Amino acid sequence: MVMKGTYETVPIDSLEPHPRNPRRGDLESIRASIRANRFFGALLVQRSTRRILAGAHRWRAAKLEGIKSVPVVWIEVNDAEALRILLADNRTNDLSGWDEDGLAKLLQDLSADGNLQGTGYADTDLDELLRVSAASEFQDANKEVGAARAGRFCSGQEKVVRIVLFCRDIAVVEEALAAIGESDRGQALVKICGFYLESKTR
Repeated sequence: MVMKGTYETVPIDSLEPHPRNPRRGDLESIRASIRANRFFGALLVQRSTRRILAGAHRWRAAKLEGIKSVPVVWIEVNDAEALRILLADNRTNDLSGWDEDGLAKLLQDLSADGNLQGTGYADTDLDELLRVSAASEFQDANKEVGAARAGRFCSGQEKVVRIVLFCRDIAVVEEALAAIGESDRGQALVKICGFYLESKTR
């Protein structure tokens, strides 16, 4: 079942947010998105009251950015239906999740091309995603090492651990490499990883 609507571009001041909308948005992030990506997507508006049911914070951000007209989709609904649509639009977003590995890869690709401006994400968010992903991989590796020692893997099977280093980690890693006293830096790093996994499986 699809609700019928009518598309139109209207003066921004001819609309108003619904007074019972309890949602609070990040206007600065939305403004940054508008500056980087322009205003996109139509507002969903109850025709009889001209109240915004979906997109109220984009409307507020657009006003702050000096935009004079915005696209809307008019829908014919009564007041009770309007409130249900308003809540459903917000709540269904709350209930959504992320494929965090996919998100991290997407942010990495955008960051490599320039920056994350207008996405709502910063480099610190990407660092945190990568940190969590690396920690998860270490935990998985620890479980595999523990299982191997219990005899559940064939002898000689190699385990590969991917390590993600951030700029702030370099000095610590350099100190650890020097402390090992191994001339081959690759072998030194292998030893450090071995010590780490050994400590986690005791």
